[in-house]
Amino acid sequence: MIPSYVSPSPVLSPNITVKQRAGNTSNDIHVHRRQVLGQKFVHARCLTASRGVSPLLESKGIRKTVVRGTRANTVAAYAQQPTSRSSEEDIEMDRFLRMKISVAQSTDNLDLSNIGLTELPSELFELNELKELSLAGNYLTHLPEDLGRLTALEKLNIAGNQLHELPQSLVNLTDLEGLWAHGNLLRTLPVGIAALRKLRTLALSGNRLEALEPEIGELVMLESLTLSGNRLRQLPETIGNLSALNEIFLHGNELETIPESFSRLTSLGEAMLQGNRLKALPQDFSALRELWNFSCADNQLEGLPPTLLTRPLLKGCYAYGNNIRRIPTEALPSAPPGTPPLMQLWIEGNPLEPGPLAEALPKLGALRTVGLDESQMAAIPPSALDQVPASIHVSEVVAAKEQEDDVGYFKLSRWGDGGRGVRLMDRLRQREVEDVPRAGMLLIAFGSATGEPNWGRVLKRVRAELAETSPSLPGFDLMYVVDPSRGWYGQDVLCKDACQPGFGAALQECSVAEAAVSNEELGKLYRSRLEHITSKYPRVLMLGESMGASAGLMFSDLATNVVAFCPQVDLSTAPIRPACNERFYSSLQSTLLGAVEATKGKVTVHIGEWGPDREQAKILKNSQVEIVVHPVDSHRVAMALNRYDKLLPLLKSSIVRELEMATIAGARLMST
Repeated sequence: MIPSYVSPSPVLSPNITVKQRAGNTSNDIHVHRRQVLGQKFVHARCLTASRGVSPLLESKGIRKTVVRGTRANTVAAYAQQPTSRSSEEDIEMDRFLRMKISVAQSTDNLDLSNIGLTELPSELFELNELKELSLAGNYLTHLPEDLGRLTALEKLNIAGNQLHELPQSLVNLTDLEGLWAHGNLLRTLPVGIAALRKLRTLALSGNRLEALEPEIGELVMLESLTLSGNRLRQLPETIGNLSALNEIFLHGNELETIPESFSRLTSLGEAMLQGNRLKALPQDFSALRELWNFSCADNQLEGLPPTLLTRPLLKGCYAYGNNIRRIPTEALPSAPPGTPPLMQLWIEGNPLEPGPLAEALPKLGALRTVGLDESQMAAIPPSALDQVPASIHVSEVVAAKEQEDDVGYFKLSRWGDGGRGVRLMDRLRQREVEDVPRAGMLLIAFGSATGEPNWGRVLKRVRAELAETSPSLPGFDLMYVVDPSRGWYGQDVLCKDACQPGFGAALQECSVAEAAVSNEELGKLYRSRLEHITSKYPRVLMLGESMGASAGLMFSDLATNVVAFCPQVDLSTAPIRPACNERFYSSLQSTLLGAVEATKGKVTVHIGEWGPDREQAKILKNSQVEIVVHPVDSHRVAMALNRYDKLLPLLKSSIVRELEMATIAGARLMST
């Protein structure tokens, strides 16, 4: 899902890649690209020192205005240093804002994102016909009630600021169709938000919401509701009134129950509930005929509703990491003759009862893929292993014994098994699980803030291509690691505890000593498991995007190679971040930079031309870090590279390098 504050269609020039060592004395990365402006070609010079120059100048992928020379530099300095600006910078910024507002009078579109604003110009509220307004990625702590005067607004983007509340006048914007307010500090929504009857998209992830008022159910045109990474403990029963809702993202909250009215969401196609505290789901899913993707992973569920697995369009059901004892196979769908089955069911890390699991195995052949772990399979009678259908994929769930009940997804697949666990199955039949050989290199794929395993599809292609073109190279094992709580792999007990939630003020309330102590605990759960498994491999490559990229850097001292796409380093200034306090942000940055400083491996950070990502990359001032800038106007650089068939060769080259080094290491070991 593309963040709403970036261009939905990344622009990629196929022949430009710029590399720079982060330790260079110059902070500027110069990118020269050719873009079409009508029938003209314009050469644009982008600076990493400019926080958000690229998105500032873009509207839906089309350049409408180009800021050149000293003005671009002034805007950059203004964005970087909101508390220490010179009078000349203030004057230049004032001219820039007047120019933007003047243009907006004819375009009805105003983009003031990522330019370091701490307050809004009064002239903005005279734009009575304004339809689209972006204030994302600034330093705004409040919005004036004058915002309610912009009654023609249809799209409002205020993501990635420091807003504690929204103005009550927001309810006057009755033509609003999209509101993006993720990455702020919101605890409540304005009373009367039900007045926004035309609202189709409401993005509120990464805030501090603890409850939703029942009136949320009156937004009957709402199609997309994003509430991940908040502190919600329950949902109002009225949530079932959102008959047009197509997708709902609730992962990384503190939900203990889901109301039965959830079953009335007849248009729902995607529901992400992982990383909560759910013990049960609504029992009747029969009305959810449009449901195609469902995740309830890493909760405390003791079972799955039988009607969930019978949804006719369901392609994926993620239920790993619960307390489920039986798979409800009695109503599993059968694929029509001549057509492949659709559904994938991932149910590793559950205490499945051996007898019922053995009986269910033949029926699970009706599914496209069923993910089980070696402990589940090892408990069933050996005779049952002779009739395991091809749809069963067996992997190893990596966890220290004393931490088996902790959250987090650690799934290891072996190269020699082709991803299915073939060799592991042979060992299971002989009860020799401990003897399953490991490859010479481990690739760890960290999940992003969506709370799901990433990279599987492209890595499968890489693996197939290597097997065909480089059969002499040793294989690699692949481990998926996911933080379903959306806590940036920092073990979110620190994220949500003490130190007061006030943004900025928290730094004054927390002592340096407290922050230093928290560094020792930050990510302790993930680090202990990663240390346990990486110690078994001579070469370790870590891969991640966004939150997953931050994880790769935070644990880079355990790797010989890290490939990170658009990481967040300083969460206090990142538009994409968890709802935490400054203590957590400071500790995570300190831990991450310490790991990068300590690593002896290769670290490559891939970013695009989106200003916030370039600002984050600049913080990495280690000679080991290589920054690669791609001409992509989006945070989703990996997705854009994949679209242009550039991601696979990029990943392949890094993997081949590690495999070759693993071969050398193996040869040295044998010669000693």
